[in-house]
Amino acid sequence: MAAVAALAVACASSRAARAGPPPCAALERPGTLDAAAIAALAGDYSLTLVATSGERSGQIARGTATLFENPDRLRHLIDASGNPMLGVVVPFYGAADIDVTEVGALPLGTTTSNDPLQPGVLVIQNSPDDTTARSLVMRLGSEINRRNAVPFDGGYTVLRVRLVGPDSFLGSWASGTVTEVAAGFFCAVRRSNNL
Repeated sequence: MAAVAALAVACASSRAARAGPPPCAALERPGTLDAAAIAALAGDYSLTLVATSGERSGQIARGTATLFENPDRLRHLIDASGNPMLGVVVPFYGAADIDVTEVGALPLGTTTSNDPLQPGVLVIQNSPDDTTARSLVMRLGSEINRRNAVPFDGGYTVLRVRLVGPDSFLGSWASGTVTEVAAGFFCAVRRSNNL
């Protein structure tokens, strides 16, 4: 009888461990931004932001994010002259169900909009070549991501992707206006289809 009870407790603990959020740790050194891994980023993720500076330092925000491939007509940002920005592509847009204020980040509109013209999440890839990207940034907030406006001198909440794997991506984040008000690190882990 004791063995059955122990097995039941072990199974419950195992289910709880699988159901809980995965651990999130800061990268000790930048990884690589492999083009093939970036191309496969579309999907659903568990998202964790950890604050390491600002008024909410030490706090954690947890939620979800979904990334969709951008249609060809929206794969470029437009500059103030109305021309596509050179060396910049916008491969994905999406939405995130997360309260960024929990870690002291600025809310710049909603993060839950999945409208490709004003998404809650916009993925910007700078200077891509055949194998790597120099930088990969995810802007959070529908107001800053409006496709019919060129943002400047405004607020920002961005995730700077430092490592992309087959089932996750991670890096640092920052938020502010003229000066940074909060920052930290983040982890995004792909959610399985049965969640």
